[in-house]
Amino acid sequence: MAAGLSELSSVKLHDGDVLTVIIFGATGDLAKRKLFPALYQLMYEYPDAPLLPTTTRILGYGRNAMMSNDFIAKQCVYIKGSHRDDFLKQISYCQGKYDKEEDFAKLHETLLQLEGNTLSGHRLFSSLCRPLSLGVSAKTSTCGHVPSEA
Repeated sequence: MAAGLSELSSVKLHDGDVLTVIIFGATGDLAKRKLFPALYQLMYEYPDAPLLPTTTRILGYGRNAMMSNDFIAKQCVYIKGSHRDDFLKQISYCQGKYDKEEDFAKLHETLLQLEGNTLSGHRLFSSLCRPLSLGVSAKTSTCGHVPSEA
């Protein structure tokens, strides 16, 4: 039997643990209209909130070059509620290609900075990319940053 959302609220991170949600394809319409509002609801507005810790970091990853503030302004227009400002502070953006190992190395460094270089972090990946991009991403991803063999 699958757990309902209220049962999931009993899952707690330990002190010092960090949860980061990484969204591949974060500059698209699906992220703007559905994913960001859903994350806001899970963190602040759902009746049993928070179902995700309010300290959850959200990192958007996409091919479009833009500053984090521009990304947030563009992608979070549908976020409404009294905790909007708190939610927006949790969001960052990292630009990169899906077939470049050096861009995934940059993503890894960005994640370490967001997570305070902790080893007790937890990462949740969401891909809103076309399947072809996802396959290339999985092949070249260095989010665990295992160096390539020479």
